[in-house]
Amino acid sequence: MSDAQPTAPMGISLSQTQLDDLAGLLARRMPPGNIAWLATAALGPEALQQAGNDVGDINAFARSIVQTLHDAGRISNAVMLLYEHGHRNSWLTVGLNHILAGNRLGDEAAMQAFVNEYEPFLSSATIKDQLPKVLRTVCAVALGAPTNKIVGSGFLIAPDLVMTNYHVVEPFLAVDPQTKEIKQNGPGNQIFFFFDYLSAPQPRVPPGDVSHTSLVVTAAEKWLEYARELLPGDGAAKPPLKVNKEFDYAVIRLARRVGDRPARRGGGAKRGYLNLPKGKIDVLSMNRRILVFQHPQAAPQQFDIGDFVQMDPSGTRVWYSVSSAHGSSGGAAVDSEGQLFALHNAEVQAAVAVANGKRVNQGVRIDTIAEDLAAEMPELLTALPQTDGDHLFWSLNDDVQNSRPIIGRKKFRETVIEMAGPNADRVLVITGPPGSGLQFSIKLLRHTLGTQVPVAEFSPAELSTLEPRLFLRHLVNKLGVIGVSGDSIPELPATANVSGWLRQDLPKWLFEQLSKDEQQDRFKYPAWVVINTVTPPLQPPMLWADNLQELVAALAGARSPNHTEIPLPQLRWLFLAYPSVILPISGVKKLEEDLDNYNSYEGDFAECMQLAYYSVDKEVVLPDLLLRNLAQYVKQRNVGSPLRKELADAVRQLIYNGP
Repeated sequence: MSDAQPTAPMGISLSQTQLDDLAGLLARRMPPGNIAWLATAALGPEALQQAGNDVGDINAFARSIVQTLHDAGRISNAVMLLYEHGHRNSWLTVGLNHILAGNRLGDEAAMQAFVNEYEPFLSSATIKDQLPKVLRTVCAVALGAPTNKIVGSGFLIAPDLVMTNYHVVEPFLAVDPQTKEIKQNGPGNQIFFFFDYLSAPQPRVPPGDVSHTSLVVTAAEKWLEYARELLPGDGAAKPPLKVNKEFDYAVIRLARRVGDRPARRGGGAKRGYLNLPKGKIDVLSMNRRILVFQHPQAAPQQFDIGDFVQMDPSGTRVWYSVSSAHGSSGGAAVDSEGQLFALHNAEVQAAVAVANGKRVNQGVRIDTIAEDLAAEMPELLTALPQTDGDHLFWSLNDDVQNSRPIIGRKKFRETVIEMAGPNADRVLVITGPPGSGLQFSIKLLRHTLGTQVPVAEFSPAELSTLEPRLFLRHLVNKLGVIGVSGDSIPELPATANVSGWLRQDLPKWLFEQLSKDEQQDRFKYPAWVVINTVTPPLQPPMLWADNLQELVAALAGARSPNHTEIPLPQLRWLFLAYPSVILPISGVKKLEEDLDNYNSYEGDFAECMQLAYYSVDKEVVLPDLLLRNLAQYVKQRNVGSPLRKELADAVRQLIYNGP
């Protein structure tokens, strides 16, 4: 049985109404440039060729893109990308869950009502960062023969430890009638854990050779670390006043340390795991928001949001108004800080007055389980390494057979991430000769930011033709700013000087529009503006449109002794230029990178290869000296092609064919 992640995902089936709602969601919650990015990332450049690249009507454009992806069988790829980057725009993630669960979003009024319902949770900046970390640690749990189906949920509590309910894996357990010791009673290679099962279709059990979007891992040969029996009638109308160690949990050792590996085949953040608490959780505070991540009825991973209600009479369970279904058992219940709260295990049959008629479910308190494990298996969870650190992406996509390796540019990627801070530098300038990877910076920027951070790119042709008012109109459209009328952009008054109009009136108007949009959707900011002055070889340098240089300078923060600066904290700027080009940002505080002085290709190639092998889970250790020598060999054979491209091709061949 193979544990390898499939090379290509299978399709997802959506009804026409679901496709329409998905298109509407993208149109409302993603800027047009990022919808185009999503299409090309999921299908390739042909997605835009088939759908058309006219973003004048964002709703029509989104419908065309969604239909193109659906027709090509790549909706599943797009859904995976949206989930992966959904922490940048939590409304988008929740809306996606809503659609895939078979619910309608409907018109704008219905969408706004849906957003308002979830606003108390979604306003938390912490959970928008924690959401993807929790999502990638949760898995569907399946048993092989004779069960051969998904039976519940689970989640990582260490790089190679999954916690689930005792009753989920009970068919593979045996209890000694004399000692009451719980032992494993089934082969580990017949217990399957499906991570990243985020969209239909349902994975097969056993998996066989059928590819799927999820990553399947089996249990180790000696898989049971510790377990506690279930409580008969758990969740009954008359819950017991006392529980005698019936905590309904099992800790299972995996065959591989998937928590230490990147969650995507293209590299990036480690999958990680959810930390067990070292002390008591808060079970007294009212109005706490609880999320349960689960695979209800063997469905793709979902989460539901509700409120903590109260403890059960025994004090070992917590009750919350969160929906669930058969198969949700073993799911992770977390609080609004993304911290483990309970091991979800049952529906509560009792009428709970304080729940105000809402359906109530329950989980075993995670601190109760942690205390039990610490007493019975103290060596199990001691000195666990923290896995919050991120690996760099080695490829722009996750398709190993058609990878797009990234050679170096570590400084650029780290700088982009650092510039997301509220008080960070706002201007980044990249210069370099033709063939140095200047244009590649744009693709790398989009990949580093994810699909929900707007990137407004301006080509040399646009910078040569767009007068200031038209530039601003294109800018707000590319950023996906909703409800802006081009007629509201200030015209040059007959009695005013041009400089005041460019440095005061127009920046003030843009600040007002961005501020309004930020109030509606604050998670998408800071957004990026790319000023690309790089022209094709053998063509003359671009000429700026009249007055556009001064406007761009003002927007990027260039000061003038005669005018008050209008700050635009919602924007970050990336300027791309050849070394001889003079950019209109004299006196602006900026970060700079000169690709002409790049001389670390050997080390960059070695790092890319190591990351690639680590991400695709190959069991080969590649000596650093060997990789550097190989890069040197590629350099010596190179006779004019861009060196980064040649090294990227070498990575692609090695990953596909083996070292």
